[in-house]
Amino acid sequence: MRRWQWAIWSHEGPARVAQRAVAQVLFDYLVTSPDGRVFPSIETIAEKTALTEKTVGGHLDALVAAGWIARRLRERGGQGWRRYEYTLHFPKHIDPSTDDFLKRAERKRLDAIDEHRITEEWPPRDDAEAERRAAKGDYLGEEYLIDNFDTDRFPALDVRVFYRLADIRKSVATITKTWLNTNAGQLAQYKPGEQAILVEWIESNEKSSLPSHQACRAILKQRRAAA
Repeated sequence: MRRWQWAIWSHEGPARVAQRAVAQVLFDYLVTSPDGRVFPSIETIAEKTALTEKTVGGHLDALVAAGWIARRLRERGGQGWRRYEYTLHFPKHIDPSTDDFLKRAERKRLDAIDEHRITEEWPPRDDAEAERRAAKGDYLGEEYLIDNFDTDRFPALDVRVFYRLADIRKSVATITKTWLNTNAGQLAQYKPGEQAILVEWIESNEKSSLPSHQACRAILKQRRAAA
């Protein structure tokens, strides 16, 4: 299943960042499900992604059409309970057993884990230790900083969009708690749809962080004019 998550966030993943965020929520439910079955409501997904229920419904339809997920309506007779059950799939154009990107990602993860079992204690003692290890190119040090990001400080932030922003950093050494907090604070000023536009702009222009607030406003204004 981890390969499915990596595929979602790879260059071959869904075209829209918000679709990747919706898919990530389904993945999060699956990995914590005791029986491998997941039934999150659209309302729940909307709450976790900071998107509207209508937008979530559209993204789920798109993920089904692209072959990333399948869903089946479940009902409990006499209880009025109706909910979709979701399962995760790879689209036809991606073979997880042969795809080079997924194989490299898996190898990187396993190598990092093996190295830590031999060299350094996991998890890091604190953020400073994690930042030191991330600066050395330590995959798990970087992962620790992102996974332990304090989302409660930024309730207006689309967290999945921010995770994607952290994922496309060019230099591991610059992924620090200070960087995360600074950029999260800037992103949280915008609506969820605007956050997705800004992250898409960063990716398409091969940048590694957010531009100034004035530049962000100019980007959003240009996008609205083109719509």
